[in-house]
Amino acid sequence: MMQALNHNPQHVASMKPVSTPSISLRTRRLRHAHTGQPVLYIGLPVQARNGVACSSSSSSSDNSSFSAGPIQSQQETGTISTPELAWKLLKDFTKQSVRGLAASYVESPEKRAALRTALVVAYANPYPPAGWAPSRRQAAAAIAASTDSPEAKDALQEAETASEDSNGGETSSPSTTGDSADQEVMFGVMAGSVRIGVRALRDWCQGLGLPYVKPVSRVDGAANPAAIKGGVYIKYNSKSKLCYVSAYESRDKGVLVQLAQDQLGHFPLGLFDEAMKNPAPEL
Repeated sequence: MMQALNHNPQHVASMKPVSTPSISLRTRRLRHAHTGQPVLYIGLPVQARNGVACSSSSSSSDNSSFSAGPIQSQQETGTISTPELAWKLLKDFTKQSVRGLAASYVESPEKRAALRTALVVAYANPYPPAGWAPSRRQAAAAIAASTDSPEAKDALQEAETASEDSNGGETSSPSTTGDSADQEVMFGVMAGSVRIGVRALRDWCQGLGLPYVKPVSRVDGAANPAAIKGGVYIKYNSKSKLCYVSAYESRDKGVLVQLAQDQLGHFPLGLFDEAMKNPAPEL
């Protein structure tokens, strides 16, 4: 089970609607350097800060990650050109979050956009140091969720078709599709109310292209999650589809993300829908 990290809640962005910068993304159809499978790499903008070097020139990684060319944002802020840079930003944020010093990472819309895009880059690419190896379908789903690019949608369709072909023409559950089995992803959502928590869970699932699962209640006397009063903790497992909500009274608020061996966060609850454009989910 994921354990809550010590964190100062004043450093977590609230669910209050805010304006976010418009990010222009470009994609390139490539082949995975290790498997040879067709993939779609997406370059995502991030400001250079806290020792995370950002390059506007092409950069190559080891043979476990995708090759990438230069991608410029509308703000000309540079790019996260490799999974290594994405993981460094996320790990730096996590370390400072534990110490209650992560305010500088979320103080502006641009910096929160950097965290969002780093999450997608890290999630969609293999990263051996953490034991993270997403399936082709997972990578395609995450990229398709982060951009309106027709190429991204086509790549997801190709990955899903390949999954069906590898299973004798039958559609398998997302946990067993792709050129390899999907990797397990876990969320730990801590919120001041069940409505905010469930909303955050739904938005995070959409943001990374994961299947949303409506949580069940594990609170005595509240068979329906809507009846739960006060703070909540929601646990989500993408592979087992386990998702439940329990009472959780704590100053900690935010989202923990478990990718293979590494736990990251707390991230802002509303990171993937700061403007609250999506309708509230049913409880």
